[in-house]
Amino acid sequence: MAAIIAIGAGLTYVYQNPKLEVYGLIVAVLTGIPYLLIQSNSKKYRKKQ
Repeated sequence: MAAIIAIGAGLTYVYQNPKLEVYGLIVAVLTGIPYLLIQSNSKKYRKKQ
């Protein structure tokens, strides 16, 4: 997620368009949250009872 945000910030400086930073943040959140939810609910991290 941090890499996507950094790329968005870098593109903002290169193209002088502040909307690119916002788009990068939105893409990072939309891809990162489902990934974290899937990983946290996987069997690998479940407690054995």
